[in-house]
Amino acid sequence: MRKTRINAWTCLLAVVLLANLVCGFHAHCQEKNDQANILKRLDNLIEVLQIIRQNYVDIDKVSTEALIDSAIGGLVAGLDDQHSCYLPPEEGKWMDDEIKGKFGGVGLILHEVDGFPLVISAIEGTPAKEAGFRPGDVILKIDDNDAQGHSLDFSVMRLRGDVGTEVKITYARENEQEPQTVTLKRALIPVGTVMGTRVLDGTSIGYVRLTQFSEPTAQDLKNALRKLADARVTGLVLDLRGNPGGLLQSAVDICSLFLPNDQLVVTVKGRYKESNFTAKSQMPPDFTDYFCKPSRCPLVILIDGGSASAAEITAGCLRDLKRATLVGEKSYGKGSVQNIMELKDGYSLKLTVAKYYTPGQYVIDRVGLEPDIVSKLSDEDYAKIIRARSEQERAQHDTQLKAAVEFLQNGGKLPDKAQDKADDNQSDTQK
Repeated sequence: MRKTRINAWTCLLAVVLLANLVCGFHAHCQEKNDQANILKRLDNLIEVLQIIRQNYVDIDKVSTEALIDSAIGGLVAGLDDQHSCYLPPEEGKWMDDEIKGKFGGVGLILHEVDGFPLVISAIEGTPAKEAGFRPGDVILKIDDNDAQGHSLDFSVMRLRGDVGTEVKITYARENEQEPQTVTLKRALIPVGTVMGTRVLDGTSIGYVRLTQFSEPTAQDLKNALRKLADARVTGLVLDLRGNPGGLLQSAVDICSLFLPNDQLVVTVKGRYKESNFTAKSQMPPDFTDYFCKPSRCPLVILIDGGSASAAEITAGCLRDLKRATLVGEKSYGKGSVQNIMELKDGYSLKLTVAKYYTPGQYVIDRVGLEPDIVSKLSDEDYAKIIRARSEQERAQHDTQLKAAVEFLQNGGKLPDKAQDKADDNQSDTQK
C-alpha cells in the first residue's frame, strides 16, 4: 500500500481543529470526570482524518473540508433529534424565505421519519396539492436521487428551484403496493396565509383556515375575524389541518385574538433557566373582544396528523383554557424549539434547545394532541376534496368539518363518550 505524505496545510488544520475543540471543551464541559475520555475521542478524530488523508486511494476525489463537514453532520445526527441539523451555506438560505417571502417550489411540507422525507401537508393552490399529495406520503427519490440518508434540508433544497422548471418525485403511499412517480412544474409558493374565510352555507357559523404561522398571519386573521364579527356568526371553525406551524410569536398573537389579556399561552423550557420563558395573551387594542367569549361564539379547531408546532401550540392552549374544542385526528407532535446559530463561512447549526408546554403543562413533542371528537376522512372523501374546485364543494365531502358544525349547532355540547374523553385530556394536562 503506497503512502502519501501528509501536507503541511493538513497538519496545521488538524492542530487548529484540535485546539478549538479542546478550548471549547474546557469552556463548556461540566462533567470533569469525562474530560480525559472526551480528549481521547478528539484525538481519535484527528488521527482518523490524518489516516484518511495519507492512505485513502481516491483522496483526490474528496476534500478535507468535505470530510470535516461529514464529521460535524454525523455529530448532529447522533442527537436522536430529527429537527437538529448542520447546514452548509447552500442549504440554509431558504429559511428566511419561508418566514418572510416567497420561493419557487412544489408546495410540500416535509418532516424526516426513519431517514426519509415524510409529507406532512401540501400547501393549498400549489403543484403538490393539485397532484394529490397527502399527509403520510414518503418521498423516495427526487430527480432519480435517493432521498434517504440525507438531511431534510437536502431534500427541501432539491424540491425548490426556479419557477417554471420541473422536478420528478417518486413517493410511496400507505396501502399502495407500488411507488408512484410524478413530474411537477415549480411555481411561486406563497408563505403562509389565511384562506377560505366565510360563513358556511345554510348556517350562522364562521370558517377560516390557516395554512402556516408566518409574520403576516395574525394580522390577516384579525382582518378575517372582523368580517365574521360583522356577520354576527354564532360559532367559529378554525381549520389547522395540514398546518406545519411556523413562528412562535404568530401563535401567541393568534391565541390573543381569542383570550382575555394576560392569559398563559405557552411555556418554553430548556436546559438553562435563563432561556426559559412564558408567553401570555395580549389582545390588540384596536380589536373587538367578540371572539373572546365562549358563550357568544364557541370555537372548534380542526386538527389532523399534519397539524404541527405552532398549530399544536395554538390548539393546545385554547383547549387547555377551555376556549376551544378539538375535532379531527391526532396531531403530529412537534413541540420543540430550534435556534439557528450562525457559524463561520456561511455555515449554520439548527439545534433543538427547548420544548413547548401548553398552559396545563402538557408536553406536545413526540406525543401530539388527541382530539376531543375523533373524526377521520375516508380515502374516498379525501380524493373528492382534492378534486373539488371550490370551498363549497370541498365542504360537501368534508366529514370533519361536518362534525364540527354539528357540534356547534348542538350548542357546543360533546356526546357523552366524547365528553368523558375531553375530561381525561384535561386531566392529563395537569399531571
